[in-house]
Amino acid sequence: MALLRYRDSDGFSFRCGGSLITDRYVLTAAHCIARLRSGIEVYSVVLGEYDVRYDEDCQTVGDETICSPPTQEILKDLLLPHPKYNTPKFANDIGLIRLRDRADTNRDNIKPVCLPYTQQLQRMQLRRLVATGWGTTENMTTSNDLLKVSLPVVDNSRCQRVYLSLKWTPNQFCAGGENNVDTCKGDSGGPLVYPGNIRGQRYVQFGIVSAGVNSCGVSNGTPAVYVRVGNYMKWILDTMRP
Repeated sequence: MALLRYRDSDGFSFRCGGSLITDRYVLTAAHCIARLRSGIEVYSVVLGEYDVRYDEDCQTVGDETICSPPTQEILKDLLLPHPKYNTPKFANDIGLIRLRDRADTNRDNIKPVCLPYTQQLQRMQLRRLVATGWGTTENMTTSNDLLKVSLPVVDNSRCQRVYLSLKWTPNQFCAGGENNVDTCKGDSGGPLVYPGNIRGQRYVQFGIVSAGVNSCGVSNGTPAVYVRVGNYMKWILDTMRP
């Protein structure tokens, strides 16, 4: 899991998530890195984070305090939104961030996620996926801790009826729509993964948090929109360089 740090005249803030896919690239939503409002820029990516209040996350068990490895903050090198990203319609809402330095994937808290690069993976019919992020909770406040939630995958025809203003494409899908269980503001760009046994225990990323309603998780029956990562594997591989 990755956190995108932004800089503006007021200082620094976290606004979007992403996922580490190699030691040099982070996958996120295009709207997190392109056509930002004037005066704001993506500054860096923070990896290995759990509680945003601390550089090291520690837990005391009995008389022993156990700490995770520290986070790693890496400046951005290049922002690479999809060339056909469409802002109002959220079409092709996918992008890459090339990091200035390599991520230290030898740390236990910094590992790349797997991608659905085979046809077999892309054709998998999954009923539920897991989203992670630091976005707004049911109390309408952002979370300091990394949270996860299991979401049902929703039939596209139902989603099209909800999001009439979107020009729906096969590159999008919907998930969620359960009360108090959803992705929300601040989760954009983060991954939607399948934690399963695929050549061993793997987390495979099938979606990217893209769009949703303002009353996320509260408005019953309203799922959120995700980018279908498998449909962009060629673009991802063609865009990355060593």
